[in-house]
Amino acid sequence: MKNRNYFLIFIFACCSGVVCTAEGQNKNKHYIKNRIMTTEDGNSFREKVLYYDIFGKHTETVQVGASPQGKDLHFTFGYDILDRPVSESLPLPDGNRNYYGDAFPYSGCVYGNSSLNRIRESYGPGAAWRDNGKSIKTEYLVNADSGDLSCAEFRAEDNGEDVRLIRSGLYAAGELSVARTTDEDGKVVYTFTDFEGKLLLTRRMNGTEPHDTYIVYDDRGRKRIVLPPLAADELTATASWGCNSSEVIKKYGYVYRYDGRDRVIEKKLPGCDPVHFVYDRSDRLILKQNGNNRRDGVWQYYQYDGLGREVIWGVLPSSAAREDWEVIFRDTVCCERFIGLGQDENFGYTNTAAFNESRTPLIVSYYDSYAFEALSDSFLTYVDKPDFGKRIERPSGKLTGQIIALLNNPELKEHVTHYYDNRGRVIQTNACSVSGFHNYSFTKYDFIGQPISVRKEHYSIYPAKAILEPEATYDHTIVYDYEYDHAGRLTRLYQTFDKNERIKIAEYRYDEAGRLVGKVLHDGKFDCKYDYNIRGWLTEIDEPFMNEKIYYNEDLPEGVEPLYNGNIADVYYSAHDSAHFRLSYDGLNRLTASQQYTRDGVKTAAAEAFTYDKMGNITSIVRSTQNPQPDYINRVQLFYDGNRIIRGEGSPYYGDYNDMVYPNYSGRDIEYEYDPNGNLIKNSDNRISLTTYNLLNLPQTVAFSDKSLSVFYYMADGRKIRNATGAYSISTAVPIDSVIKNTDPYISYMSEWNDVYWYQRTQQKYINTPEGNIEVSTGRKMSFSYCYTSKDHLGSIWHYWNNLNNSRANIYYPSGIMREKRRSPYNYGLTGKEIVYDNGLDEYFFGARTLFAPINRFNQPDPLCEEYYHISPYAYCANNFINVLDPDGKDPIYAKNFWGKIKLIGDDGQKSTGSYLVRGSVAREVKAATKSGNFYTGNLSESKNVMHIPTGQIQQDVQRTATAALNSGTSPETRVEYGGHVLFGDTNARIWDAGTTMQTQILSDGSTEKKWSVKPFKIGGKNNQFGGLISQIQFFWHIHPNGSTPSRGDIWWVGELRKYGFTGNSFLIDINNNRVIFFNEKGSLMNIKYDDFKRMGKQEDIK
Repeated sequence: MKNRNYFLIFIFACCSGVVCTAEGQNKNKHYIKNRIMTTEDGNSFREKVLYYDIFGKHTETVQVGASPQGKDLHFTFGYDILDRPVSESLPLPDGNRNYYGDAFPYSGCVYGNSSLNRIRESYGPGAAWRDNGKSIKTEYLVNADSGDLSCAEFRAEDNGEDVRLIRSGLYAAGELSVARTTDEDGKVVYTFTDFEGKLLLTRRMNGTEPHDTYIVYDDRGRKRIVLPPLAADELTATASWGCNSSEVIKKYGYVYRYDGRDRVIEKKLPGCDPVHFVYDRSDRLILKQNGNNRRDGVWQYYQYDGLGREVIWGVLPSSAAREDWEVIFRDTVCCERFIGLGQDENFGYTNTAAFNESRTPLIVSYYDSYAFEALSDSFLTYVDKPDFGKRIERPSGKLTGQIIALLNNPELKEHVTHYYDNRGRVIQTNACSVSGFHNYSFTKYDFIGQPISVRKEHYSIYPAKAILEPEATYDHTIVYDYEYDHAGRLTRLYQTFDKNERIKIAEYRYDEAGRLVGKVLHDGKFDCKYDYNIRGWLTEIDEPFMNEKIYYNEDLPEGVEPLYNGNIADVYYSAHDSAHFRLSYDGLNRLTASQQYTRDGVKTAAAEAFTYDKMGNITSIVRSTQNPQPDYINRVQLFYDGNRIIRGEGSPYYGDYNDMVYPNYSGRDIEYEYDPNGNLIKNSDNRISLTTYNLLNLPQTVAFSDKSLSVFYYMADGRKIRNATGAYSISTAVPIDSVIKNTDPYISYMSEWNDVYWYQRTQQKYINTPEGNIEVSTGRKMSFSYCYTSKDHLGSIWHYWNNLNNSRANIYYPSGIMREKRRSPYNYGLTGKEIVYDNGLDEYFFGARTLFAPINRFNQPDPLCEEYYHISPYAYCANNFINVLDPDGKDPIYAKNFWGKIKLIGDDGQKSTGSYLVRGSVAREVKAATKSGNFYTGNLSESKNVMHIPTGQIQQDVQRTATAALNSGTSPETRVEYGGHVLFGDTNARIWDAGTTMQTQILSDGSTEKKWSVKPFKIGGKNNQFGGLISQIQFFWHIHPNGSTPSRGDIWWVGELRKYGFTGNSFLIDINNNRVIFFNEKGSLMNIKYDDFKRMGKQEDIK
């Protein structure tokens, strides 16, 4: 067997084109050398060498000359005597093994004593963690019939149009598997799974107090009900409850109903009316109706082309019930084709779904060609610019154009066209906005696809009207030029604005490990520096007018207790003033207090304190300051009905007018009211009489009790393009409903965004740049001033300053709330988000939701609340405000990199079923795709830098197959393979039939080979059960019981599916070595620990 392995490795190396006498490799080791050509002539390339021992174990990766100084970067991998992976190093520059000044520059793990190869302890890099025994510890137990190891037994069953929850006591002792995980700071989580691997209970301990989240299944293994902590605490009797009648379940629970094909047809989220779904025969979602839709008598409809791509999303007036639609579409495959001018009423597409003429399309998408341009003169056609590449006529598989409606008035539409070169890269995007602005964007790439020049042309609809410059204009051309080092790191960014001289916006510096350690702004005038600990966590930010120092477990100020699990123990800010803040957390990592100290360690009156209920709803807030005498800025108690605030009570306030305080204008019993989707529509404490929402649950019109009015305008893809304010008549003869439905006569002021351009009324004010913006002043003459921002580790803006050293400051509490409102016209603050002060609204706009600033709470439920069952849908950043950021109001993520240069980017799209593990510059593309509500597919079939991580229920389904394989036998030889796949839009994975145990084959040369196998896409005894087109497959996976890497057959399958439009990659779970290996048709791409894979799936930080 050993000889056989050696022979295979030798042949593999030879077939890979490796020459053993080549320079840069160790001739005494087996290796594979990869080269990425960076120039067309092949004379320049990036090289990576992977070394293996004689048994095929990957022992080292060398990135040749990859450090900024051109040194090799070494990544080493260690194994124990049983060939299990036990360590992985940080990147180490050649010749400097002590680069980090730490005795443990690697992560590691310790296995338990069983034959199951389960990890008992895992360490991240750093001697401070090793020396103090600060590891993540996992104990593998079984349940008991009392105490922390007990688990209630629930089941669910259909009861007509209802789902019935039945509790039948506790599981018998020893019936369930329990994993007890303790993090570096002693915080404990229990997870209970049954023999099939289904997750039944997650018990998070806040000290000795359990916070239980139960997942309840029916007899077919389908998830039916989820009981978050406060629901679990209420439903303790041995009894049964109807979900439609139980107030506890309606307030806190998640309830799912399915049809006979296991498709979710009704979903009930906490505090919301049910959402209904209708599918066609191909399992594609055709109609959806939430509570607000039902109130308004409309359905959202979806139409697809033959490849399963969504071509039209819109709204359809109809009072028909879900059951009526199911009869219509049950046996129908709704597949549209583009036929051009003959289908003007459906924007060139057929209408096989036979939706009636009263429908309103909101987003229309075109693919593969440009025939749609003939439909409208509003499409801006291709502009030939030879320096920026040459278009191809038929970019197969690419989005070529879109029509996007204005939700406030769908008659107004934006027209967008994308043009591609012969390598599938976008080289030109043209857009005509709803207001009539024209924007052109041209991109030039280097050989490997990095942008090296971007030209943006903007043609305004407003005249400049500079008194002494009649030729002045708001039309602009901006050119960005990018320079990279030999490893592809961005080093310089230049900007040419109109006909002015080119300036260097920024120059970026990296350390030998590839971390950003500095940048110089505005032609070298302003210097910024960054420092990290050995885990890649930021420890200092030094930017103009601001310095931030972050303390975790080392070099702490006197009296500060060290924290090892990633929470910040102390943070020092030197901006408007200088101060330390000591931070406290509870057992669930929620921020409970911050206390200000001077640099000399003297305690001041400035402080914050929070209390929470078990769902993470804030129940009290205390904020104080010393300005110059101690004052309470906020002393607020919040009262709830379920997760909904119904009332706030605040003590008298003695601060300044500009302080960010809870308003407390009302003394009613019920001060907050909500719509059927759970959106806040009334807040009498803040004088809000009524808020209306659009189809995306974004606030559209806010009417105040003093007759003020705020109106927000959105495109159908969620972009906010205008803010408007005004006032409506004091006369009671004007009903508020009439004002809400027709706001135009009452608007007196408007600001508008178009691409990177911001207008106030008709005057251009700002042009956003990658490092700040350009202020535009139009008076007697036009003038332009470059402005930059200084940000903390969360991206919150502390200083806004120009190239003349003029600065304006924001000041924050550690929770992220501004201490004072700043009336700068550039109203951006917390994590870089826009804050609207107008009419006293005091709300941050995050993209998907709005945050009421004084109480750190969203006004709308989380669109991705099903990813975080244990947390209130209204909670901000899981109440860990200083460690976690929320990019757009959907997915809170930790403000740290994973392993330095590898980042986990949550899929923030509206159809989220996953995240992406990303390394390199492609992270920008992934983030752009997910923020716009799309899956990233651009380079996934080609890239070695993007790996798909399933989340939510699909992550649980994947883990279930791994658990099933592990439990199928007592050793690798007796276990069987499992696998499955997922289509875009699936909410559950499609599990394949179980494979075989080990089979021994005698080869032609007399040697033997051990094989395990599973039949891909075999489900229910039937082959090729794809469930849709192969191009719709997002990813597939399988389990290896024996610890092997992807086989030739595994790799062949990816290549075979490529021929039919598959654009993803695959992964296998090696349960023998507790790792996940991503691979494509060319071979392995990346290895990660299985435990990390699971944490990423939960959007948790990787320790």
